Amino acid sequence: MAFWIALIVCSAFIIYVAFKQSQARPQQSIGSTASGSDSRIFVDVDVAYFANLYRTHSTAQADIAMQSYTGKWLKQTAGTVSDVRHDQFLGSDIAYVTVSVPTKDSLKMYVILAKFSESPFRERALVLNRGEQVNLMGKIGKGDDMGLVLEDCEIVP
Repeated sequence: MAFWIALIVCSAFIIYVAFKQSQARPQQSIGSTASGSDSRIFVDVDVAYFANLYRTHSTAQADIAMQSYTGKWLKQTAGTVSDVRHDQFLGSDIAYVTVSVPTKDSLKMYVILAKFSESPFRERALVLNRGEQVNLMGKIGKGDDMGLVLEDCEIVP
């Protein structure tokens, strides 16, 4: 029971942080991600790497290490949908999907808050069901010992 409460609290915190980040940043056009001039930089690490980074170092040390990954793309990640939320606050139209990803440490999972802001990925994300398996990729945002925020996510086969 305590595990699920911790998961819910962590998910709520990650959603709050992502919302605050989106409010603090100027809106950028992300249409270039779908065009031929795609300039994505993919990193060759997985979700477990970020979980381990924050679980074996102080938050200050891990935050410094995270800076080299922030804004770059995480390749395909598979996980289980925990929840889907639709945010239409102040003209935004964003789907937030909480995805649980198993890891090989004592907590056995890591949470990804996947932020879908572009069609058709947003529309697809909004019809995902709890417990559904999903493969996604996205731009790395903030992380901590319980989860990672991915922005501009896409659902991949």
